[in-house]
Amino acid sequence: MDSKLIGMIKDVVDAGKRRGLLHLDSKDEELDGRSITLDGRPVTSFSSCSYLGLEFHPALVDGVAEAVKRYGTQFSCSRAYVSNPLYAEVEALLSELFGGYALVTPTTTLGHLTALPVLADERDAIVLDHQVHHSVHLGANQARAGGTRVELVRHDHLDQACDTIRQLANRHRTVWFGLDGVYSMFGDMAPTQLLEEILAVAPNVRLYVDDAHGMSWAGRHGRGSFLSRFPLNDRVVIATSLNKGFGAGGGCLVFSDPEERDLVRTTGGPLIFSGPMQPPMMGAVRAAALIHLSPEIIERQAALRAGVDRVNTRLCDTGLPPMAVNESPIFFLQCGLPRVVYEVAKRMLDDGLYVNCSVFPSVPMKRGGIRLSVTAAHTLAEIDQAIDRLAFHIPAVLRDFGVADGQLADDFANAIPREAVADTPPEGNGLRMKIATSIHQIDRATWDAVLGDAAHCSWDAMAAAEAIYGGENAAPEHRWRFRYLVIRDRSGQVVSATFLTALLSKDDMLSAEDVSREIEERRATDPYYLTSKVIMAGSTLSEGNHIYLDRTGPWRDALRMIVAAAEEEAERCEASTIMLRDFPDGDTEMDAFMLDEGFAKVPILDTHTLALDGADEKTWYAGLDKKKRNQLRPALEHVDDTEVSFHGTGLAPLTTEETVHLHDLFEQLAARKLRINVFRVPPSLLPEMLCNPSWELGVVRIRADAAGPQQPVAFWAAHKHGHTYAPLLCGLDDAWRHRDIYRLMLLQLIRRARALSMRKLRLGMDGEIEKRRLGARTERICLYVRTSDDYHGALLNDTVAAVATSRKSH
Repeated sequence: MDSKLIGMIKDVVDAGKRRGLLHLDSKDEELDGRSITLDGRPVTSFSSCSYLGLEFHPALVDGVAEAVKRYGTQFSCSRAYVSNPLYAEVEALLSELFGGYALVTPTTTLGHLTALPVLADERDAIVLDHQVHHSVHLGANQARAGGTRVELVRHDHLDQACDTIRQLANRHRTVWFGLDGVYSMFGDMAPTQLLEEILAVAPNVRLYVDDAHGMSWAGRHGRGSFLSRFPLNDRVVIATSLNKGFGAGGGCLVFSDPEERDLVRTTGGPLIFSGPMQPPMMGAVRAAALIHLSPEIIERQAALRAGVDRVNTRLCDTGLPPMAVNESPIFFLQCGLPRVVYEVAKRMLDDGLYVNCSVFPSVPMKRGGIRLSVTAAHTLAEIDQAIDRLAFHIPAVLRDFGVADGQLADDFANAIPREAVADTPPEGNGLRMKIATSIHQIDRATWDAVLGDAAHCSWDAMAAAEAIYGGENAAPEHRWRFRYLVIRDRSGQVVSATFLTALLSKDDMLSAEDVSREIEERRATDPYYLTSKVIMAGSTLSEGNHIYLDRTGPWRDALRMIVAAAEEEAERCEASTIMLRDFPDGDTEMDAFMLDEGFAKVPILDTHTLALDGADEKTWYAGLDKKKRNQLRPALEHVDDTEVSFHGTGLAPLTTEETVHLHDLFEQLAARKLRINVFRVPPSLLPEMLCNPSWELGVVRIRADAAGPQQPVAFWAAHKHGHTYAPLLCGLDDAWRHRDIYRLMLLQLIRRARALSMRKLRLGMDGEIEKRRLGARTERICLYVRTSDDYHGALLNDTVAAVATSRKSH
């Protein structure tokens, strides 16, 4: 898993832990399937997935005890050698139950890891619904390691799977489509009509269905929700759980072909190299299978159905319709951001009711909610109590957190397949926000006083950005939309200011270089693959803190106003992501605030600043440690082999040919450096910079008497404001890298900043080793991101997994 994703998940989970809602331990001497003891008091739990309440059934308890007495606590031998005596009987019972050929696995996850790499090899392809259970992704990635092609399709646009599958079916032996029978968060079900259309695409298309949450409460003999709506045939393989509704433990794969079952049994890695399911759980599975094959299963299903019907009726009567209205015992109630979800769950817990918080990464950041699971053990009175309290708390919390009417409907629009779908400040804070569409509508002095040297976004620099990226006929990645926000308090004092840019961004902007290289290969034929419209505080033409914030004032209210403006802009531009950058890392107060607003913290590359302090070159050099001096000495001895000319407003002009050459130097460097993967800059960038007083270009040549070429070998473009000199981009001639051109350019850049009497040199991101050698101070920074759609994130993680697999194989 990518380290940035791990950090984001940890932040969200830790927030839930601090509120006493996640990673809890029950303190019960005994359990009854309905109530648990948390923090010293009993609560009614609506978090269990034991839908039929079989875990305390006397037959299962006795089955465990008998199996332990007869076969011991474990049978420690791979099934490749010998299976314990219960396996043959249990698999025969399950085969009868499903009407197919059953293969028991220690867990459902291990079942996926067993089956998928055998069912799909280098001749095959797998297409996954991007919201299929994480364990199916694991199995698909294992198949990918063996050469299988793996693709994802959006859950809310599963109809597009037909096109993807059609293309793959022409080039592969078999194309598998993987999905859930019942989705564990939203409770929606696999759209069977669409699946018939998918199978009709080509005869070599098959379905791989994880029906873990559909098991037992539906279908003949409790064979599951999916098989109650879709037949088992030679084009379908089922993976399910013997936990959850089944009441025992382990997993089960179901095939229509005994030879295919035997192939997976014989060659599936976990069934060769991992331990089997142990006798106690095998005893429970045997007892549960016998119940499923008896009339009792019908009574259990009916008892659960009464509870499910009661929840559906009560939720609709109270105006809280669940995400999907169907016969599933999983109910998802929309709340939005994690902080809203956590507050509802906390108030429910105070009422003695424990419900699940469905938050990132189980769902997208803004699509969190309360997950209520009902079992046959719940009484109708307990169900009524839970619905009554939810109907009270959810509207109250939404009001308390300022969630506008209709906002949830917008945030959750198209969250599940359609076939499955049954300038205003907060009151009382005294803040006023001005929104402008051009920097020319903003007072220059006001803007530069707060943001002039914070990043590459002085008033003049923004005027240049509008000229460079404002063309209606430009390529999509070069058509930006700007919004300028200035927030003042009652006295007219500026509390906060920033600018928002609506732009097309590469989803792998901050990914590892080898991941970006993999994606760029795809972009050679599909240039906008894995790109998204983003609302960014700042832009990709700037580095630094793009949000001025007076932390002595009502900064939280001001930031919420900025977020609200960003949300409106995202809706207007159909952007899926809001990104606020670049913030100093280590600000725990800001971290907590952003997390409450639904933003995940993402570390990015360190930035570097060199304080000039009026010291000349000799004094600066003497102040470095011995190791740095030794490393820089050769470059200092040859720096005078180079000469620099300066170009911009009031400086020497450049010819069109020279400007084109400098652009080519930038392209050479950009092709090699993918640590920050952004779109290439337009050809108009350098000419516009040359016409703007906030920018200058330093052009480096090797002197003729030092065997240099006629053409420049390097250049930099720097932003000038006040006493801060801030290079943003540079270009290098690959043919002259052996002359240590980058280090020589940095030395000339420092000389230029001194010549202009600058006090601070902001050297920016990347190239950290060279910049530290110069004595630059490293500053850790981060950004905060919130997305309303996790499909591209799933695609990106899919690529990360593929690259990681490739690394291991080499």
